[in-house]
Amino acid sequence: TQKNKKISKLVQLNDNTLEKYVYYKSRNAFVVVTSDKSEKSREIGQVFKELSSVYHGDFETILIGEINVDGDEPCDWIKSKFEITEYPKVLYFPFGNIDDPEVYEGDLTIQDFVKFVNGKVDLFRTVDGSIDKSVGTLPEVTDIIRKFVNSKLEDRYKLMQDVIAALKEVDKTRVGEDKVIIDKLTYY
Repeated sequence: TQKNKKISKLVQLNDNTLEKYVYYKSRNAFVVVTSDKSEKSREIGQVFKELSSVYHGDFETILIGEINVDGDEPCDWIKSKFEITEYPKVLYFPFGNIDDPEVYEGDLTIQDFVKFVNGKVDLFRTVDGSIDKSVGTLPEVTDIIRKFVNSKLEDRYKLMQDVIAALKEVDKTRVGEDKVIIDKLTYY
C-alpha cells in the first residue's frame, strides 16, 4: 500500500513562468532559487515545501515558489536578471514587482520564513498554517473584557461603560487602519 503523501503547494517557476505567476500587482511572491548540486539548497527547498502548505489558502495574497536552476526548464534569464551565482537565494517580490525584488537575508528556518512573510503581507499564520490565536484581540482591553465576561449580570451594565472607555483610550493611541473606531456599542 502507498502512504498518503502530502501534496506540495510549492509553485515551480522558470524563465517561462516567472512573469505569469509573479507579476500580479495584488499578489506578493516569496521564492527560493535552488540548485540540485547544493545540499543547503535541497534542504531549503524542503522547508519551502512546508512553507507553501502554511500559506496555501492565501494564494491570492502570497505565492510561495521555487526556481530550480538544474531542472528541465530554462532558468538562464532568471539567473542573469537577479545576478544569482550562489544557492540557495531567497527573493521577495512585493506586489508582483519583478524588477526590484528584496533579497531575504534572515535565518533559513520555517519559523523565520513565516515571521518574514507574515510581516510583509499582514497575515498571522503559525508554522502549522493556523491563524495565530492572538489575532483579533486588543491586549490593552483584555483584562476588562475578561472581567465583563466573568461578572454577574447586574454588574455588566457598569462594566460595559468601562469597556467603552477602555476602547476609546486604545483609539487615542492608534492611527489609520489600526484605529478601533468606537461608534456604538450596545449591551442588552
